Amino acid sequence: MRKKERKRDYNLQWNKNTTLLLVGSLFLLMICLALEATHVYRLISTYRGFVDSSITGQTGLDAELVSSNLNADIQVIRSTAEQLQQNENYDMDELQIYKLLLGVRNKSGLDRVVLIMRDGTTYSSERYSTMSGLEKLIDQSAEDGSATVAKTYFDFGDGMASYCIMMPVVHKGIVQGYLFGLNSTTQLLHGTETDTYSQISRSYVINEKGTIMATSNSDVMFVLQNDDFYTDVLKELSEEENRDLMEEQLRKAFAQGTTSVLTFHAKSDDWKIFFAPLSEPRGWTYVNVVKESDVAALVKGIKVESTVSMALVILLMLLLCFIIFKFVMSEQREMLKLAFEDSLTQAPNERYFLAQAQKLLKDYADYAYCVISFDIQNFRYLNESYGHMKADELLRLMVKNVEKDLSVREGYARIGADRFVALLVDDGRIIERVKHLEERVSKAASEEMINYPIKIKSGFYEVTDRKENVAAMIDKANLARKSVIPQTKDLVATYEDSLMEETRRREFIESKMEMALIAGEFVPYLQPKWDMKNNHIIAAEALVRWKQGLGEIIPPGEFISIFETNGFIEKIDFYMLEQVCKYLRKMIDEGREVYPISVNQSRYLLHDPNYTLNVQQIMLKYKIPKSLIELELTETVFFQERERMIEVMEELKRMNMDLSIDDFGSGFSSLNLLRDMPFDVLKIDKGFLNETNTSESGKFILKKIIEMADGLGVRVICEGVETVEQAQMLMEIGCNYAQGYLYSKPIPMGEFIEKYNVPINGQAAHE
Repeated sequence: MRKKERKRDYNLQWNKNTTLLLVGSLFLLMICLALEATHVYRLISTYRGFVDSSITGQTGLDAELVSSNLNADIQVIRSTAEQLQQNENYDMDELQIYKLLLGVRNKSGLDRVVLIMRDGTTYSSERYSTMSGLEKLIDQSAEDGSATVAKTYFDFGDGMASYCIMMPVVHKGIVQGYLFGLNSTTQLLHGTETDTYSQISRSYVINEKGTIMATSNSDVMFVLQNDDFYTDVLKELSEEENRDLMEEQLRKAFAQGTTSVLTFHAKSDDWKIFFAPLSEPRGWTYVNVVKESDVAALVKGIKVESTVSMALVILLMLLLCFIIFKFVMSEQREMLKLAFEDSLTQAPNERYFLAQAQKLLKDYADYAYCVISFDIQNFRYLNESYGHMKADELLRLMVKNVEKDLSVREGYARIGADRFVALLVDDGRIIERVKHLEERVSKAASEEMINYPIKIKSGFYEVTDRKENVAAMIDKANLARKSVIPQTKDLVATYEDSLMEETRRREFIESKMEMALIAGEFVPYLQPKWDMKNNHIIAAEALVRWKQGLGEIIPPGEFISIFETNGFIEKIDFYMLEQVCKYLRKMIDEGREVYPISVNQSRYLLHDPNYTLNVQQIMLKYKIPKSLIELELTETVFFQERERMIEVMEELKRMNMDLSIDDFGSGFSSLNLLRDMPFDVLKIDKGFLNETNTSESGKFILKKIIEMADGLGVRVICEGVETVEQAQMLMEIGCNYAQGYLYSKPIPMGEFIEKYNVPINGQAAHE
């Protein structure tokens, strides 16, 4: 089924769970509305108190800031006065005093610094400017000689009054003069205008007498007309009879020296007076006056914001309900997609296929169906050779081409690794469709730089009972696929009941093979290779036998094909090579006669990129001369993976390894092998020999093959020689080497050692 049809299958109908979900969402919406309304009410009712406490706290911070600003100026004047006091003779001239005063002004925030001596001489930081009128402040100086802060009316260009810090210059108990620091009163409030509530309040600094020393520039509040804070504030009271009481409350509150707030009814509005004492000078107070209407405006903003927020919550909840109602099907469909779709290729998975196949078999009862299980031949080696990314791309190409070929009455799935399963309409051309798929995938793979022939191995199961479990159908198709012999031309098999017994046997062998290898149950048998002309042994071939714990021997015909199918043959081949090398090393060390041993190498090994390196490591491990090991490859390998085989053989020849072609003439022989392959030994298959005995033409062909091989420097050995007549015929046509039961069957290694690996010079070397 094509992808678009599969997507339609993911659609779900409205169900009880969805209804419950929506009802629950609406109930949750009502709860949220109630909670939000309660929250807004509490927020509005508490925010007014929060504003009061915030302004109270801010007033205290501003009082500390004003104290800090004023004390900084006092310290500057005090330190300058002390500097002047240290000059006992007062012998500084006018220029020096000017520079001193100018330096003080520049280093501080003061607008002007003035020194008035006892004799009336005046010095100013503005060299050619005098400050007449300061003399009248001298009478206000503190008796203890400390700094005095007074309000003055010198205008420095900002339209505001100024304040003056006055410090006597005393030497030996006698006042020699007075040092004045003058600044605009706005500097007292420097830094307080940036706080949160400065836009709705008017700020004041008043001294212990109630004199307004500084006021903010804010125009949100009334403008007091007098310097006396109490007088001007009390004028604004709405009830005249309460003025005396209010003044008493104000003076008493200010005198307590604590941060607090008072509320009273003014003519135009209700006021709140927030005040906090300054740490220095003593008795001074910082005041914020705020209109209730301005506070209400702030609360109104919060109220609007809260209402809007509540409305947005309602809209969002409604939108959420709509989304649940509108798109819950889509979300569930996406979940089903994750459950029923392969994440790598986006193909349906086995879970989806089981349901889909059952539905198709039911909906199209008039059609004959077949379940096919198929995979990519040698996919593991493709994965290792080209990497996971290329292998994954190959799987996606397979999915893409499978989908193109399926009708709406058919389905498929990827069920793991490179394994696929499909339910196809049995129209008599399924095998042709598989071949066509193989061709398309091969072409697409070559465009992706996968230069390897793609072969599809498949097993078929004809559906006869539509009530049969679909999983059982897949298992039967898998049995057929696993029964495919890799060396066959058509990698296709059909399920038969006899496969079940073969499967049980295969599963038994596969369950035992790993432990058998660890236990050393796979043992090498050696079959001699014979020089017929001189009648003596020249070499041997190592053949694997599975010898179980009780001595029972499982013949190779029962397990080799299984190992070739599941890839375990790789471990067996390397194991046999290592066992032979270990045996040869022992014979060499014991001083025995040693013969070259040929070891079969599966075509699966040759796909391993590290194959030649592994061979070399084993040879080096046992320090075996390369002339004593011959690697045998079957003839069919070269017709299935010719280029790769030639490449591997050339690598082995560069290592000086001897190579032989086994089973030459077994059905796919090509004389091109004699030309293209860099091998050393040609082994004639037993079947070719049997045909030669009954055919003169066969005998002639064999003779010419031997002559060509001899001309190429390739030694020829004929397998399966069982009679004297066969041996004589072979020697007549020029073949002097044979292997077969006429000379010896494969025998255990111990027997071979006793019979052929005789000690050199009649005595073996002992360890």
